[in-house]
Amino acid sequence: MHFWADPSPEAWIDKNGIIMTALDSLDVACVDGIELHAASTVLRVLDISTISNLKLHCGKCSDIPPAVLAAIEPITRFDFLHDFDLHVKGRRGLDWVFAFDDSLYLPAFEPPISLGSVRTMLLHLIQWNSLPDLLDSVEDLTLCGEVELAVHPKMFPLLRSLTLELVYDNPRKKDALDIVLALSTAFVAARILGYARPLERLTLFTRYRTRKEYVVHHPGIPVALVQVTQSPTDHPLYEDIDEYFSGDEDDENGLDVAR
Repeated sequence: MHFWADPSPEAWIDKNGIIMTALDSLDVACVDGIELHAASTVLRVLDISTISNLKLHCGKCSDIPPAVLAAIEPITRFDFLHDFDLHVKGRRGLDWVFAFDDSLYLPAFEPPISLGSVRTMLLHLIQWNSLPDLLDSVEDLTLCGEVELAVHPKMFPLLRSLTLELVYDNPRKKDALDIVLALSTAFVAARILGYARPLERLTLFTRYRTRKEYVVHHPGIPVALVQVTQSPTDHPLYEDIDEYFSGDEDDENGLDVAR
């Protein structure tokens, strides 16, 4: 190598090393080729398993350096949020975010990390079909997005708590709420299988204001009473929540949504 040539990052590190204090947080971008090369070099020389909070900006799943995936596993929490951020938590106290661009928001999304040890999961319904057929460690599941029944069933043998935050666009808001509840019941009964024990909690969040309790009678759902709760006004999935209203406030009898 000529003395005036720029050494590669790897060669420079091998010769000179890196001196720094322990890192608690790190924010790295690796969206294009140059950033990806630089980020991969930095992440290889750091003991990232000791970095509690890491945010990695990526263009796609394949941009995540293998060293990062190896360091975070096994994970206990998997949140794929509506704004294209994948939030994962590891057993060693790691709390990492992978921020993707909009191109990832497709049904073909494949989780880049093994889900075999995940206990808590938040997922947009558009990604449902990309999950493994069996998730035998998930105990707490939250699903959000527009109601969609054209999905494959998944096995959740240890599921204890289920929260549905579903949307159904309908000009008549009263009908929309009833449809959301009915389809939620059908979704649970037909698409979430493998109960080894009864659900301890089933919660339906809705952007429609209501004071009713909805009683569900369906053999596929081992719960008797479903509490319908209005989503918080600052919930990221719903905007302009005050525009929505459903039901008669004077009606305290509730509604059977499935028999």
